[in-house]
Amino acid sequence: MILLMRFFCFSIGESKMSRNSLAGLWLALPLSLAVPSLAIGQDVAPVPEIEAIAPDALLPPQDGGAAASAAELTKTRKERLDELFQQLKRQPSEAAAERLATRISEEWNRSGSATADVLMQWSDQAADDEKLPVAFDLAEQLIALWPENSEVWNRRAMLHYRNGDYNAAITDIGKTLALEPRHFGALMGLGGILEELNRPQDALAAYQKALDIYPVLKEAQDAVSRLADEMAGQRA
Repeated sequence: MILLMRFFCFSIGESKMSRNSLAGLWLALPLSLAVPSLAIGQDVAPVPEIEAIAPDALLPPQDGGAAASAAELTKTRKERLDELFQQLKRQPSEAAAERLATRISEEWNRSGSATADVLMQWSDQAADDEKLPVAFDLAEQLIALWPENSEVWNRRAMLHYRNGDYNAAITDIGKTLALEPRHFGALMGLGGILEELNRPQDALAAYQKALDIYPVLKEAQDAVSRLADEMAGQRA
């Protein structure tokens, strides 16, 4: 399984994204992939990009001031993510790419706020314990506290999916994308939703977008191959 910001398992049938379940990496696609029948409404307006400096960027280098270490510490979150995504796109090794994905997840989850960190942990625990009303309440608090972060919207999208509200899930995926267009986890989640809605062409587009960002993501590779074969068989 691929570790990103979090794993989100979709229970789907044999004909869906994987044989037993989709190890969902919630990622966001443009809402143009959302089907009209879902009544999503207008595309979510892009949110201004915020280049927050993580707390460790304010600390002096531990080795006494080596230039390379100082430069790394003073990079903005955006600069660190840009470098990681560039490496991810070029990385041919699945194991090495997974490590890069983990580092990306860590950046997405780095709030700089002890309160936000605790709320995130509590929300995750409530979701794991199937206490969805509690998880939703904590997610709402996170969004109010940290609305510029893509991951808080992504987490609420996952909760909406688990609650069976696909329309709300896709809306929050759109907000995730507005903040972080490269969120391959949300793209995988969107692909799974669209498959469940019997929209294979749109699901295929979501998975292909994920592969543009994360080329060695096996779940996306398998999904693209399977859906392409299924659609070719239907046309034959």
